[in-house]
Amino acid sequence: MNLLIIGNPDREENIRLVRVGQKMNHYTKVAGLNDVVFIMTDKFQALIDDCNICDKFSAVFIRNIFPLISEGLLLAELAHQAGLRVMDRALATNNYVQSKTYQAWKLDQAGLITPHGFQSTTSVDLLARLSTINYPVVLKGVHGSQGTHVHLCRDESTLTTILNQQDDGFFIVQEYLQIKNEYRVLILGGRALGAIKKKPPLDDFRHNISLGGTAEPAELPADLLRLCEKAAQTLDYEFAGVDLAITIDNRRVILEVNRAPGFVGFETATGINVAEKVISYLANDN
Repeated sequence: MNLLIIGNPDREENIRLVRVGQKMNHYTKVAGLNDVVFIMTDKFQALIDDCNICDKFSAVFIRNIFPLISEGLLLAELAHQAGLRVMDRALATNNYVQSKTYQAWKLDQAGLITPHGFQSTTSVDLLARLSTINYPVVLKGVHGSQGTHVHLCRDESTLTTILNQQDDGFFIVQEYLQIKNEYRVLILGGRALGAIKKKPPLDDFRHNISLGGTAEPAELPADLLRLCEKAAQTLDYEFAGVDLAITIDNRRVILEVNRAPGFVGFETATGINVAEKVISYLANDN
């Protein structure tokens, strides 16, 4: 297999995928979407290093397309039509779910519980709704990962200050959950690889390993694993990290489903070689 990974070449997970892929005798390269050149002549082409991607590679794993979303979807469909294995397949079939608001709607349609909240595309409407809010609340960027653009607001003054730093429609306002336990479950091909229990860093409410949080292996009951599998399947994410919270009143809430999850901390905590499983999954053309 000749594998092209679209993402940040410096990200630890992508470096792991390249090393493991090469160890398994697969040519593996990481490049950003900004490295792709689209040629619009008699033959429409997408080039990397002046080579036609559809000629050089047999598989494309698209981990990150933001902010070049249209270009990422174009590359996915172009590769898919040329017969390359594309992950996620949904990127090439017009079923791609990107924003957290759209994601929450899809999960709700599937009967899964997500945090209550709202997104307004105008500051006027959003400010009018502030009087209905019970603090504290969480501000979460519609796009973003690894805890970026996530803020705990204990009062209206803090909330409006942060809102004014971004364009209209950038944030979702969500309820602040009293969380008893939070887990990250990795899903590959619709099945759970395993789970970790996440703990936030000192003086932070965000349960993110990338921000200094810690993780330990977790044995979740089958019904909770099925819940996380259903979340990934609902969104057509082939490889996903599902964040599941158990609240103090025992609600089982899907906080987020990340289609480009970090997994190095997961590997360290569980001993599961996630990179190898991902490469094998792609090579076997599941």
